[in-house]
Amino acid sequence: KRASGNNAGGGDDGCWVGLHAWSAQMMFAQAMVVHSMGREWRLPPEVSYEALPDAYKSILSVFADRPDAPLSIHNIARAGEEVGK
Repeated sequence: KRASGNNAGGGDDGCWVGLHAWSAQMMFAQAMVVHSMGREWRLPPEVSYEALPDAYKSILSVFADRPDAPLSIHNIARAGEEVGK
């Protein structure tokens, strides 16, 4: 199959849309971490969720895979569908 547009593999366009949404979600999350935690902050290895800083847990909650998480991948996809994307 001949490649066209962003669909270089010729597969399902929905896969590419999902990949773009996921990539945007991850970049936004990273921006929130840098803004809230500072550029030098790193996730400590093998740390329990309870031991994470509250600011980091707050960021995670915005992106969680739950209906009440405003920036969950499902809510991002739903918002795209509502505007015809």
